[in-house]
Amino acid sequence: MSAIDDEEAREWRARFREEFVDEDRKRAEAVDSRRVAADARGSSRTQREREAELSAMRDEVRAEFYLERGYQLYTDSTGRELWLSPEEYEYRTTRRRKRKKRRRIEIVTPQRQTALYFFAMLAIAVLMGLALVHT
Repeated sequence: MSAIDDEEAREWRARFREEFVDEDRKRAEAVDSRRVAADARGSSRTQREREAELSAMRDEVRAEFYLERGYQLYTDSTGRELWLSPEEYEYRTTRRRKRKKRRRIEIVTPQRQTALYFFAMLAIAVLMGLALVHT
């Protein structure tokens, strides 16, 4: 005879079966949640593509709008692109040109040029003197 009677064996079989049913239900829920997450990732990808297309379309419409009104595209010193009216564009470009001219400082002025010639001749004379002394 066995240590477990028939009634107790049926109860344990029922408990084990419930555990397996519960485990199977959890497994099915996990599969469904993974499927939902995968669909969400796919939809977020399509959402990003959609936003990129809308952004490109917005930039295109912005360019058409400003060009119709005579605005000009200007890139400032930080690399940002701005649409400026013709007056603003002219003001900024002339200011930029003037500022660039001020930055150009002559490195060799006439006084410095004379001093450079003097030191060059002096160096040549010293080298020739040293060459004559050693021979």
